[in-house]
Amino acid sequence: MMMSVVSLAFVGVLWALVGYSLAFVPGGAAVGDLSLALLRGVGLTPAASSSIPQLRFFAYQGTFAIVTAALISGAVVERIRFVPYGAFIALWSLLVYAPVAHWMWGGGWLAHRGALDFAGGTVVHVNAARSAPSRDSSSPRRGEMWKAYQRHYGKDGDVFVWKANTGTMNPTVPASVISAAYAEDEAAANAEYGGDFRRDIETFLTAETPEASRVPGRRELGPTPGCTYLAFVDPSGGVAGPDAYSGNQGPGMGGPTTTG
Repeated sequence: MMMSVVSLAFVGVLWALVGYSLAFVPGGAAVGDLSLALLRGVGLTPAASSSIPQLRFFAYQGTFAIVTAALISGAVVERIRFVPYGAFIALWSLLVYAPVAHWMWGGGWLAHRGALDFAGGTVVHVNAARSAPSRDSSSPRRGEMWKAYQRHYGKDGDVFVWKANTGTMNPTVPASVISAAYAEDEAAANAEYGGDFRRDIETFLTAETPEASRVPGRRELGPTPGCTYLAFVDPSGGVAGPDAYSGNQGPGMGGPTTTG
């Protein structure tokens, strides 16, 4: 947790000093300039191309910079000391995060090529995921959690990970409820109450469906022109019924569709 707090301190201050300027001043294709360094000229007046007060926009974008650095800490926890970690995320926020944010959100080369990032998929998640191994791969594991893993994994005795059914994990659930669920749909009940994965996925989602959307060698696919994409969540766990994706669907309970 303290690594996340440290990222708030280090990255938050550097974001105000120079990071915001490097990310959001429309300088070159790779990075902005220092015209807004030290928040020079950043006030309550919106920027020319926006209706949002610039100070509010600075603070909002600063949360993404801090959270992205904090995400990296999950890969290096108990593998790196505090001082090197602080130095790493300080330099990373300026040398990596600010330029990538500029590429996508500050008018950089990715933005000019039509790339869109509405929720931080590239700037935050891909950026953190690609940056974390740079500190993770060369550092040996250490710490109490790693010691516990070495003591317990693959050995009889004290439990490190517990996998059990609902009756064991939560004895307050009435046995009649569990029995009725198994009588109605054994596969669904085994997933919900038996602590096991479903083994009948292909009865309502064939393997060809995700395979048809996969392009070998591609990590991302853009939207297909002329198609409407709908996501769905099936709270019934696949049990047949009027509210289920897999069973007798009621009016308006269709699955993903395409048009065009």
